[in-house]
Amino acid sequence: MVSLDSPSSVLSPELILGKIAEITLQIQQDRNLESILQGAIAEVRTLLNADRVLIYRFLPDQDAVVAFESVGTEWTPILGQVVYDPCYAANWVERYQQGQTTSISNVPRGNLAPCDAQLLERFQVQANLVAPIFHQRSLWGLLIVHHCRSPHEWQPLEVQLLQHLALQLGVAVQQAELHLRQQHLESQLEQHQVGTVADTREAECDEILHQQKTELIQNIAEGVSAKTGEAFFRSLVEYLIRLLGVDHAFVSELVSPDNDRLKTLAWISHGQIQDQLEYLLAGTPCKHVVEEGFYLYPNNLQPQFPEDFCLQVLGAESYMGIPLLSSAGVVIGILCVINNRPITNQQFIQEVLTIFAVRAASELERQQSDAMLRRYEGIVAATPDCVSLLDLNYVYQVINQTYLSWNQKSADQILGHSVSDLLGQEFFETLAKPSLDRCLGGGDPAYRRGMAELSRWSAAIYQSHLCPLSGTRRHHFWRRHQRP
Repeated sequence: MVSLDSPSSVLSPELILGKIAEITLQIQQDRNLESILQGAIAEVRTLLNADRVLIYRFLPDQDAVVAFESVGTEWTPILGQVVYDPCYAANWVERYQQGQTTSISNVPRGNLAPCDAQLLERFQVQANLVAPIFHQRSLWGLLIVHHCRSPHEWQPLEVQLLQHLALQLGVAVQQAELHLRQQHLESQLEQHQVGTVADTREAECDEILHQQKTELIQNIAEGVSAKTGEAFFRSLVEYLIRLLGVDHAFVSELVSPDNDRLKTLAWISHGQIQDQLEYLLAGTPCKHVVEEGFYLYPNNLQPQFPEDFCLQVLGAESYMGIPLLSSAGVVIGILCVINNRPITNQQFIQEVLTIFAVRAASELERQQSDAMLRRYEGIVAATPDCVSLLDLNYVYQVINQTYLSWNQKSADQILGHSVSDLLGQEFFETLAKPSLDRCLGGGDPAYRRGMAELSRWSAAIYQSHLCPLSGTRRHHFWRRHQRP
């Protein structure tokens, strides 16, 4: 019997989050895409004690090239090889386009198609783990880990690490492209502003300038979105102040159960980054933004809100704010600018705030979802019940050890696979999918007992429970079993 090796170091959620934070910081500080990608795969190979880690970059003609590689000295390098795999499109591409992560613990015994097995054997692969990298919702490449010395049983935390890193590398690709586009547009805009076009009428010049400026604003907003966390919100308000020429800008999150308080995520006043501030909505112009949507006070602001002491301290004369809406259309925060002079270019400021608000809301919702997911991961790991989290495509994203033991499967046989893959199409169509759809549609949590319809489950399952994870795009499928 072939034994499956295990990594030399024990992974933990804290270690994974720390590594993701390091790479995220590198992405924010380093504009060189090659150094980011090469550094990331070297870190992964060390962390997972792997023999080879590579980035597989898709080409326009549907072939692919090994664009980056970190490999041990005892194994054959494959950097720069153009790979043609006739099985790929038929067997794998759809899975990766759907965002699935795939893994094989034992290539010789993996029941692979002959062409797939031959390709992996040519690269000396005994076990592999693959996560897709996306750029603008298109499949850009694959992040791949190889064990060549022996088969390897992939652990849930190893899978999660690769998924998170693939997401961050997609951000790095987007940021690098947007940075180049932004530099080009800024250069064009500057040349147009300082130059003259002798044979072009003034009106035509103004229209060209307007189009370039609009495109520049949109690309800057997208470039800001390439950052994450605190750096994202700080960059956002910095760009707002630079673009709009206002004195103050801030982005805030609703933080209390009653939605009567806001906490600043980033706040710049007179060019200085300010400490976080939590404040009541009552008596402030922000209350109108939360309750009514986009709101403008072009002048004479302070007399309208005599109880807002902050406006007096800032010397505020005008205000414009827009709500940050979740994917469900719920207000989760606001984005505002304040000026010590009347606001005159109202339409332009509204256009800019609208562009930035969409990206700010997306990042805030992502942060809230990640925070909730981390809380649930702790619960999932600790509970003696079988617990799993699924996404909107019924694909497993998080599972606990009890779930693995109960199903007598390894993590790579469940993570990245759908409910029908694990439990069978009959069970999925007749029992699981109707309940999941009610839950995904926002209905009441589904609850079942007995499940005697399927004899192979009737002795094992006592009850099952489904509930949505509020504020996220994932859902929680909780199965409790009757102990013998």
